[in-house]
Amino acid sequence: MRGRQSLQITDYDNAIAWNSACEREAVWDSALVIGPRADLRRLGEVTEFILSAYQMNYAYLCNLQYDLTRQFTYNMAAGFEGQWLAATASVRRDHALEGHIRAAIAGLDCFRGFCGDLTLASLEKNGGKGFLNLLRIYLHDDLSSVPKIPISLPYNGTSGIPTPSNTDGWRAYFALSRDLYICSFLHFTLDSWEGSPRPVDKRTGGKTLSLKGELGDEFMKRAQKFYSAPELKKMKQNLRSRHAAAIRRCESCGKPESITKPMHCKNCLEALNRKTSYCSKQCQKDDWPRHKQICGKKMTLATAQSTALPRQKVAAKTIDISQLQIGPTIGGYKRSPALIAQVHRLNLEPSVDYFLTHSSGETTSVSLGFDPSLQRGFRTIRDRAVTTGDRSAVAALGEFLMAAQIQSLTESDAVEWSPEPVKNQLVLEYGEGTQDDIDTLMLISSNNQTLGVTQVQRHLDGQEIYDVSDPEGAWENCQLLEHESSSDMDADET
Repeated sequence: MRGRQSLQITDYDNAIAWNSACEREAVWDSALVIGPRADLRRLGEVTEFILSAYQMNYAYLCNLQYDLTRQFTYNMAAGFEGQWLAATASVRRDHALEGHIRAAIAGLDCFRGFCGDLTLASLEKNGGKGFLNLLRIYLHDDLSSVPKIPISLPYNGTSGIPTPSNTDGWRAYFALSRDLYICSFLHFTLDSWEGSPRPVDKRTGGKTLSLKGELGDEFMKRAQKFYSAPELKKMKQNLRSRHAAAIRRCESCGKPESITKPMHCKNCLEALNRKTSYCSKQCQKDDWPRHKQICGKKMTLATAQSTALPRQKVAAKTIDISQLQIGPTIGGYKRSPALIAQVHRLNLEPSVDYFLTHSSGETTSVSLGFDPSLQRGFRTIRDRAVTTGDRSAVAALGEFLMAAQIQSLTESDAVEWSPEPVKNQLVLEYGEGTQDDIDTLMLISSNNQTLGVTQVQRHLDGQEIYDVSDPEGAWENCQLLEHESSSDMDADET
């Protein structure tokens, strides 16, 4: 992993002072706009512009949370949590500051006013665990497709922001904007840790927009009473920067809008001056079942949500469901971040049976296609482990992977084999008790004089794998099997 050294911030030389001022302003803005006592009636009825922005941001947030889940879980599988906690507080602070700076460069600082509880102090709680806990809140446990409903974090400045209703458009917009900023900040902070470059500042240029024209007369009347002239100017600058950075995409397939010949829905353009872009007539036809809900009609909060995401697959990162190796969890089992990454890798590469991660963060694949029977037995136990978290299946998985690792070593290998890397990976994926369960299983096997015979082989032979949650019962079964084996031997001798 890169990025473990303290950053040299050049564009924001006084980053700590800049951030402190932003935090103070956000605390005040959050309480006023989305706090428990906020009175949004002063803003009037939500405008068509805000609902269109909500629709666009809703789709963007779904994709962003997908990317954030993938980024974080892959980092966790490579040992990010230990590295983050082992770093000094000042190093963690510098990366968090850089996350805020990058969000500001991307033109998202206007949404930070809804994040008064997102402070450096809250991120550093319990030696840096505050940041990790915030990341986990936004994790989706299924990466087979982009989520259709984004995860939302309630504002906890006092007693939390109420869940937006279908008629509470302003509160829903503010809540979504809050989640958009936090997820962007988390994504940019991880980018900083990985050593990725800053995004390009796109605030220059762009058409000057009229706040009155975009937000509506009623809103502007109230805004002029409520906001000062400098604040209104800042709103206009933010709106212009977002407009300059925006790239319209085909509503159906997601391709960027053609610069030379843009195609827009005529009904929406004439009735509402709403630009709904398509790259071809076929894409417009494909999108009609979704778009007809709002074609030439004013949006509502409900239709903005239901029409935010195209119905068909729009990105290469979406996994072909027909090739899905591993489905969702069963019985309420919740996968760890490292296990989410493992399942995603397996679903991306159906020919691979498991991925082992080295201390360097690199991965190698275990593939058993050379022996279809062995592969079927292994996958039965593996799928039981990753979908239910069954302790015995997880221990059997570890036993087999360690045996496979031993078998892969040749006499020319100079590195002495150790079971610890496999055990450590499975602890990351399945929890702290995994190592004890593997040790218990190895002890049961050795005392049953079956060391070297894995639970996968027992399964293929039609036997139940050992129950590590009941070691005494497994031990009794071992003794019984050993006794029966001895009796059979005595009878043969006779």
